[in-house]
Amino acid sequence: MFSSKKQLIKRTGKNPVGRYDFLKLLATEFQTTKSKEAREQVLANLANFAYDPINYGYIRQLQIIDLFLHTLSENNIKLVRFAAAAICNLCADPINKLYILRNQGIHLLTSLLSSQDEDTVLSAITSLIFLLIPDYKNEVTAELIEKISGLSNCENNHDILNFAKLTGDYNPIHFEASNNLVHGALLNGLVSGVIGTKMPGPGTVVIGQSFTFPAPCYAGDTIEIKVQIISARKIMKCEYICIANEKKIVLKGNATFIKRSLNFEKGNKEPPKGNPAIFHNLPGTFPCTPSGNRLCTNKCLDMIIKYLPNSSKILCSSIKHNCHKEKAYLFIKNCKSGWINTNLSAGREYCCKGGTPYKCPV
Repeated sequence: MFSSKKQLIKRTGKNPVGRYDFLKLLATEFQTTKSKEAREQVLANLANFAYDPINYGYIRQLQIIDLFLHTLSENNIKLVRFAAAAICNLCADPINKLYILRNQGIHLLTSLLSSQDEDTVLSAITSLIFLLIPDYKNEVTAELIEKISGLSNCENNHDILNFAKLTGDYNPIHFEASNNLVHGALLNGLVSGVIGTKMPGPGTVVIGQSFTFPAPCYAGDTIEIKVQIISARKIMKCEYICIANEKKIVLKGNATFIKRSLNFEKGNKEPPKGNPAIFHNLPGTFPCTPSGNRLCTNKCLDMIIKYLPNSSKILCSSIKHNCHKEKAYLFIKNCKSGWINTNLSAGREYCCKGGTPYKCPV
């Protein structure tokens, strides 16, 4: 949920401490305290403030972005995780993005891709996707691309046995050979896990697939999975390979898929999931009746019409994922805690990449 200056003033109450002064106190405490726990707690608080664009001006004035960037090189896993999450939120803003790029942001984030902390790696990957703009394409090395697209996994006899129990495939070549062969479908399942959770990620539905097994894969082999998006239209396409022990390709294929929104689909009567892309509080209250809901809807529409010319920039900078030909729908909350579907949309499709809008292809 994003804030406005009016909301900040309203929530401050008596004996106020302004947002700028409060952030300054946090930054000073982080830099002066000798307590490990205090540093972790303070940085977690600062990272939370990096979520809301209302704070970006204060964060830049107080050079808190420098604090986050410097912390990426520390040995404390928690501090690095919090700092990486903060950078991930901040780099969606064009001014923050440019500042991070000019201060070795790509280099610092690339070093995190080998971290053992999954949250840190995911924040680094997301940030790099935002930061890789044409002016800095010289920093996009082959090594960086491999780190972003590659994930490793080690298959053992226990994995093979569990897969056999699931599928009923007890072929002796998987259990009684001198080198037990890994099921081909198990390798493809690992790729499916990457496509569905990492790249492109949640909401991916595979509609077609073709693959081959150029070489055998054995129990105990370390598998590296690489996925590359080669087409980003409505029906998307990717290529992938599995490499055993950094030497041989044991699976090679391609897949076509679509991305479905996990928040809301038109015609679905279920309430949307997750957080809204844009949240706006209206002043005053409305009757808890159908006419009150209509009045609330009309007030929201007034705001939408006011900002409709810049809606692409506003929406793309507000969401954390790329989108392709998606529509924005209006939901309201009036009296009850649940969202009410107004069945109204902006009447256009949005395409966003790295927080920046682009013209949707026909």
